[in-house]
Amino acid sequence: LGYLQAVTNAARLAKGQYLLLLNNDLIIHKNCIANLFHTFETHPNVGLVAPRFVDLSGKLLEAGGIIFNDGKGWSYGRGDIGRDQHSLAAFTSLRRVDYGSAACVMLPTALFITLDLYDRYFLPAYYEDTDMAFQIREKVGLNVLYQPFSIVTHAESTTYGGKGKEQAKASLMESGRSKFEKKWRSVLTPYHGPSKFAWAPKNEKWLKDHDDVFDHATRLYSFRVLFLAIIDAKDPLNGRLLASLKVFFAAKAHVTIVFVNRNADEASLAKLQWLGCSVIPLNELVLLQRQAAMPCRYDLIFAHSLSSYQAVRATVSGACPSLPTAQTASQSVTPLIIDAG
Repeated sequence: LGYLQAVTNAARLAKGQYLLLLNNDLIIHKNCIANLFHTFETHPNVGLVAPRFVDLSGKLLEAGGIIFNDGKGWSYGRGDIGRDQHSLAAFTSLRRVDYGSAACVMLPTALFITLDLYDRYFLPAYYEDTDMAFQIREKVGLNVLYQPFSIVTHAESTTYGGKGKEQAKASLMESGRSKFEKKWRSVLTPYHGPSKFAWAPKNEKWLKDHDDVFDHATRLYSFRVLFLAIIDAKDPLNGRLLASLKVFFAAKAHVTIVFVNRNADEASLAKLQWLGCSVIPLNELVLLQRQAAMPCRYDLIFAHSLSSYQAVRATVSGACPSLPTAQTASQSVTPLIIDAG
């Protein structure tokens, strides 16, 4: 039958509410499947959830997939060590993505059947999972999410047959890419092209060196917010702070939050990342400041209080030259909102 048809036939026999598609070359980490499932229970309008993929050495393989306007794809974050990631906010927070590798994904069984997936146009294999994600988002209007709290170790290409078949695999992938680009050409037109990016896939420093990757990785959001807040040791995620975040989530904003007085405790950090906030530690502001020559990566600066803005104004202004001040607010490119409480 081949992979594509075998999965399709098996899905038609499934009795459960959700399908979990798994390759046979994976190691499933603790709570991986439970966290995929609970994402559907805790987030609205979810059509598919993909985990964080790491290789046998622990290096990051994929934190969600990126698709370019020619149909070519890339695994976001590929090459990161996958261990000390508190400063790599994009890899450790839930995020909307173009697609997730079907080596491991979860989606509603009824959705798979209703959309008549996989599309047999992609026989014998490759790009059927990317097409599935696009159908779920473009035809049904549901979100495709990356869930960093679900982790799988993937021995890549073992299912296909391992070494020695690279040329055959590359040929199939190119055939799938061509079919995918033809099918989704009108949707792909506004996407970035690979030539926009100054990094090469094998360059492990691409995330730190090029903000345009962040720009593309957050393309599915309406706008991007830098959220400045003071964390309360007694009540870290108080109702007022969460209410402000919910306003931005409802507006389909991508939120990067910085606590200006101290780092968040582990429990608060995990909750924010589960909600979909990228959390930047205080020391990351220094890195942002060194990148002052680059365009501002945010569309809006939101200070949860006047004191939170005043505490980091010089640093954030350096990181984002278009950040308004009292003197330049009317001419600023990046709007500023200060919540006086």
